[in-house]
Amino acid sequence: MKKQSEIPNRSPITNILIYICFLLFGLAVAGFLSHLVIASSSIEESYWTVLLIMLLSVIAGNFLGQAMVSSKTLEKKE
Repeated sequence: MKKQSEIPNRSPITNILIYICFLLFGLAVAGFLSHLVIASSSIEESYWTVLLIMLLSVIAGNFLGQAMVSSKTLEKKE
């Protein structure tokens, strides 16, 4: 375990950038999966599936970003 003085302080801007990167990752996954769904079926059938995939991917990216930011702030508090 690291001592308090050895843990680098992370600025809030860095935390925001990490959060945004995970949201963009979620959007990229959503775009890729949506492309596969649209290519394999008609657009009328895949409309709600695409929306659901995009929503779930953004939510997953959101949780991953929050977990990364909060894990680093918890390390600083210990």
